[in-house]
Amino acid sequence: MHYTIWSRDRMLGETELDYVRCMPKHRMGDLNPTAIGERLLASEAHLDSLRLELRGSDGRVIATEWIDVRDTEQALALAREIPLDDFDDADLDPETRAAIDHDLALIEEWDREKEPDGLWEDYDRSMIREWQDTVMFPRYQVQVRLIDDADVP
Repeated sequence: MHYTIWSRDRMLGETELDYVRCMPKHRMGDLNPTAIGERLLASEAHLDSLRLELRGSDGRVIATEWIDVRDTEQALALAREIPLDDFDDADLDPETRAAIDHDLALIEEWDREKEPDGLWEDYDRSMIREWQDTVMFPRYQVQVRLIDDADVP
């Protein structure tokens, strides 16, 4: 089914809201922006001021608790700036450090039980960067929280 995202009687884009559903009343999908949508959505800083609304294929407004639009290009660019192995945990308090160590021990125990020895020895973390550079994400993705789950079947 076809849905549109609007702001102040201007159509910003179209979506099918066809991602796999993971929670009641929650819908997600690619957002294909219009020309004005491309201009307005390029800066996430002012999204709250757009007063976004969701409309069905018949043009009727579908009630939502919230609508969130994400710029995947911006998110991936930020992710590329963060080194994968450069987490500085020197300033963690002892309680947080103990909780992390406890959880890590549980994960390692689970790994030993579920995965064969040496499974990750050849794992190359640079593959993550290569994958991010080759996989094509839509420029925008949209998430909505519906008032009535039945409004978007």
